[in-house]
Amino acid sequence: MKYLFPVFILVLFSSCFSEGDCLVTATNQMYIQLKKKSATTTDTLINFKFIRVSGTDSIFKFASSTASLLLPLDVKRDTTSYVFYRRNPLDTSQLLPPDTFNVSYKRATKVLGKDCGAYLFYQNLNAVKISKSFSVKLYNNFLIKNPSNQQYALNYQLFF
Repeated sequence: MKYLFPVFILVLFSSCFSEGDCLVTATNQMYIQLKKKSATTTDTLINFKFIRVSGTDSIFKFASSTASLLLPLDVKRDTTSYVFYRRNPLDTSQLLPPDTFNVSYKRATKVLGKDCGAYLFYQNLNAVKISKSFSVKLYNNFLIKNPSNQQYALNYQLFF
């Protein structure tokens, strides 16, 4: 019984000095849903051949149609340009004229804690240049993901 109080104090103070959790919600991936202009609540499958992203050497190729995209931002600049090369829905051997979508944003470095370090957050997304063949609706102007289930927040809907 005489050791109960010192053990209680020891447990109380040791919990104050435990390291914090480093829940990182930062990402450089922009989540886009594809919708129909005629039925804005309906997802639409777009048959892309490929997508070029400025600031990267890679080309995103598609084997089948998709209703959503997860595209990276250029981490070295404050703007990213996407060029979409879509297949003609009437004749998939032909390509439609390329569509352009440019996004600007601000990069902010935030320190989450001394044990976690600094992370780059992207915020204030803004559609700068949009092709006439589609329209855009902004949902979230910052890039985040849920660390527990790794799902990304919806940033844009593109209406084709």
